[in-house]
Amino acid sequence: MITQNLRWFMHTVGFFSRIPIPVGTVSADDLNRSMRYLPLLGFIIGGINALVYYGALQVWNHEVSVAISMISSLLVTGALHEDGLADFADGFWGAFDKAKVLEIMKDSRIGTFGATALLASLGLKFLFLKSLVGPSIYTALIIAPAISRFMACALTWSLPYARDEKSLAKNLISKNGNDPVIQSFAIAVGAFLLLDQRMWLLIPTMLIFYAGFYHWLKRRLQGYTGDCLGAAQQLSELLILAVCGAVL
Repeated sequence: MITQNLRWFMHTVGFFSRIPIPVGTVSADDLNRSMRYLPLLGFIIGGINALVYYGALQVWNHEVSVAISMISSLLVTGALHEDGLADFADGFWGAFDKAKVLEIMKDSRIGTFGATALLASLGLKFLFLKSLVGPSIYTALIIAPAISRFMACALTWSLPYARDEKSLAKNLISKNGNDPVIQSFAIAVGAFLLLDQRMWLLIPTMLIFYAGFYHWLKRRLQGYTGDCLGAAQQLSELLILAVCGAVL
């Protein structure tokens, strides 16, 4: 069982980051089960970002160190979720018909809406992190990637896949069982152990975000795609950083 779970965790790292982990052939079942470890990967990515920020701070000022930590995040993840946000913005603001939205999101080229969403997201992330100093920024850097990835996990359990054709994203957590979601949620809840009472504002904030995003996807696509999950991760991460900036 330990070996099996370790293999699933390795699949999570290999599929959702650029950390060089040899995973070999990944089956649909392996990918499904590996999703439970996505928040744990978020902790790892957040820890790397915090270490990079700390190292950069020994040489440069706070603002430059924040920018370097953001670049490290893009390098570690391969901008996977940022790509999803851009495609999501192009599709959802570029069309109203479901088929057209899905067609636009599948296009690898970035449009005006996608570029605008990326610039706004990165700019706001920098400003929110810039407003944090001392221990507060380390808390934000570590918990935001973990909790935001749980938001993506939860959507795959509660919604069907929106496309008809086969895709790796279609094999993410299905409704066949809630075991992956429960384990993923337990990891995400662990993030709150790092928080003081002021940060419990994150709980209603995340619940409202999840409910709103869920109904938006259900109304527009009757399901999710990989790009939708990337957008959910990025937008919820921004909300977490906004709350951190407001209360810490």
